[in-house]
Amino acid sequence: MQANLNTGAGEKAEPTLGQSCPSDVLEGRSGWASCFRNDGQFPIRIDPNAIQTLAANVLQKGADTTQYASMLFDQVVAHETGHKLALPHHTRVATLSPLSKAKNLDRSLLFGDFFQRHSWQLDIEEVVYKLLATQGFKPRTRLEDQPPVGCGGLSYQRPYGAPTLPGLDARQIADFAQPPQWPILYGVSPPKMMSQIGILSQDGTIMSHTPRLDYTTDSQWSFQGSDLAGMCLLPSGCGTQPPEEPTCQ
Repeated sequence: MQANLNTGAGEKAEPTLGQSCPSDVLEGRSGWASCFRNDGQFPIRIDPNAIQTLAANVLQKGADTTQYASMLFDQVVAHETGHKLALPHHTRVATLSPLSKAKNLDRSLLFGDFFQRHSWQLDIEEVVYKLLATQGFKPRTRLEDQPPVGCGGLSYQRPYGAPTLPGLDARQIADFAQPPQWPILYGVSPPKMMSQIGILSQDGTIMSHTPRLDYTTDSQWSFQGSDLAGMCLLPSGCGTQPPEEPTCQ
C-alpha cells in the first residue's frame, strides 16, 4: 500500500506503508499468486517509520501524531491482511462519454465516465476531498483515484478549470478541484482513442489503493461487504486467479 502525499498535481512523495509481498515480485510473474494467498511464502511487511512520516506530513506542525499514526497502522495491517486473503484493490471502469457532455463539463460529466475532448486529452471524473485545518490537518486537496498513468500513454495533467499560469505550485493547481467529484485532465501521448480506462478507486474503505487520510478513528474504517464475502483462507487459493491492476483499453 502506498499513500499519495501529493496534492494531485505533480508532487512525488509516496511512501510505501506496507506490502503483502516483495516489491520485485511483478504482476503475472512467478510468485505473484503468493501476494494474495496465505501460503507462508511472503510475510506482510509494515513500515512504522513511513506511517509516522505520513502522519507528520498531513497533521499541523507540532501536533501529537501518536493517535493518528496508530490508526493508520491498524488500517495498513488490515489492508495487507486483506491482500493475503485474496482481496485486490478496489477499481472502477471509466467509459467514454458522448460529445454532448462537452458543455459545462465540470457539472455534466457523470462519475465513472470520461470524455475525450481531443485526440490528446482526456477528462476523467475523480473522487476529491479536502484535509481541513479545523480538523487538525495541514489544508490541502486530495485527488486519490488513480488511472494507470503511463499505460497507453496516459500522463497526469490538472483539474478541469485550473489555469496554466506560470508560478502556481501543485497545491494551488489542485485546489481548483472541489469535492466530492471533479474532472481531471490527462494527456494522451501518443494520441490514442480509448473506450475504457480502469481506475484504482478511493471509496473510503480498507481495500482502496491508498488510505483515506481525513479519517481519524478506527471506527471509520470497514471492509466492503463484497470483500468479506470474497476472503479466502486456503493456502492454495479458492479457485480464482490472482488479481490484476487496472489497464487502459
